[in-house]
Order: sequence, then structure tokens, then C-alpha cells
Amino acid sequence: MNSPDSIKAPNKHSKNPFLRSVRSQEGEKRATQKLENLVLTNSETQETVATGGIWTGVKYDRTPFVKLFAEGFLTLSKLTSPGLRVLEILLAEVQKNKEADLAYLSHTALDQSTHKIDKNSFSRGVNNLIEHQFIARSTKPNLFFINPAKIWNGDRLYFLQNENNY
Repeated sequence: MNSPDSIKAPNKHSKNPFLRSVRSQEGEKRATQKLENLVLTNSETQETVATGGIWTGVKYDRTPFVKLFAEGFLTLSKLTSPGLRVLEILLAEVQKNKEADLAYLSHTALDQSTHKIDKNSFSRGVNNLIEHQFIARSTKPNLFFINPAKIWNGDRLYFLQNENNY
């Protein structure tokens, strides 16, 4: 577990501080799904026998991915080497947990065969990601809020519409 002193973020958050800025970027788009009401009526009694509809399918990508938005991409060049290494760890965590705005980042929990990074570099990398607003510290140890304006796994708009914190 990282000691609280090794992460220099001044604030801890009980709610994701990045959601407000992402909500301001929401837009509306006409859905591709269409519904036409159909009614089957008995011609003698005029009684409604059945109702139905016609829907067109909406295609989506089933391949797992993490979205790196333009804001996040533009910030990549400002990250330090430890920041980029911890970003790689963060992206692996984000990919595991679809529709989640929290990620668990702990040096002691790392699989060192996959992610070789010493504790000091890890702490510097976490601080670098906080500095560039990829993540924010939560009130819980080793849990960090993800900035959905920079990276996300899943349907960001759906998450924001169903998030009751704001």
C-alpha cells in the first residue's frame, strides 16, 4: 500500500471531481432506433387484438477498448516517464472495470512480471497523473477517480446520465 505521504495531491474527494466538466460537454444526438406503433384490430368489433412495433437494430463494437479522448491525448506529451508507465497501469485497470469511475492503484498490488516499476517511480507517476488531471485522489486509500474527459471504458454518456452524485 502506498503511504499517504508519497502521494502529494492536496485534496481528497468523496465524489468524482471531473464529472462536472464532462457533463458540460454532453450533446444530444438523434437515436438511430425507430419505433412505429402498429395496432391489429378486429374489423367486426373494432376491438384491439394486438399491438406491435418495428425497430431497427443499432450496431456497436464488441471489441474491448478504453477510449482516450482528445484532451487526454494532448496531455500525453506532458507526462513524465513514470507518469506514462503508471498511465499504462491505469489503462489496464480501466479496461478491467467497464463503466467505473474509480481505479485501484497500489504499488504493492502490482504484478511485477507485467509492470516493472519501483515504488518511488510509481509514486512520482501517480503524482504526475494527478497533476495533469488524469486521476484525482479519493477519500479511500489507493482508489483514484478517473477523469472521463480524458479516458473512459464504456458508454460515458450513459454513465453520466445515471450518476446521481451531481
